[in-house]
Amino acid sequence: MFVSNNIPRRKARRFSTLSGIPLTSDLGKYLSIPLLHSRATKYHFNKVIEKVQRRLTTWKSNNLNLTAGVKLNTNGCLYESTTKAGFGSLFRDHRGIWILGYYGKLGTSSVLETEIWGIYRGLTIMLEKGLSNVSIETDSQMAVKLITEGPPAGHPQQALIEDSRVLMTRTQSTLGHNFRQANQSADNLAHLGAKQESDLVVTEETPPSVRLFVLEDAMGIGHLRN
Repeated sequence: MFVSNNIPRRKARRFSTLSGIPLTSDLGKYLSIPLLHSRATKYHFNKVIEKVQRRLTTWKSNNLNLTAGVKLNTNGCLYESTTKAGFGSLFRDHRGIWILGYYGKLGTSSVLETEIWGIYRGLTIMLEKGLSNVSIETDSQMAVKLITEGPPAGHPQQALIEDSRVLMTRTQSTLGHNFRQANQSADNLAHLGAKQESDLVVTEETPPSVRLFVLEDAMGIGHLRN
């Protein structure tokens, strides 16, 4: 039984004895949030905040070590019902400002192949434009593994992967994984690539369909991760 502080302790104990319900000063929690009977403070909600932060994924959260560098986010997509496939990627500075983007259409392929093509195309653009020490991110863990560790003999994309590894060394770039929720700008570009007819489109202008995602990333707006 919880009673207000305005009720005298003796009377509260009397109520408790008559009802057979023990007194308590803690109302417990509801949906992990404390049920308060006094002024709320930051301390009461620390655990809730920490739990939400662990589930939030943002582009900026993966950008903490890039104090003055360039990041390349890349992705691929495949429409299985139509066999349309494509890739899309974007270069940004450490503030999340758009530098350059590219996307393209692929023939019939696998999802993994589209991911690797997105990385490979970015590496060739870096070489052409003299970019180096770029942090590349993809939401394909398998693509990261194959390019960083090397493909097994006879892998369908062995030549493409080996070429990507050579370019990674020449540009002194790194490749890592990020979560799909933090890769939505590149994902949108990949779908754009699959829906048009050019093998490669390089643009200095942010496509209208991508602008909102790029802005959200720059502002550090998080997306819940399952």
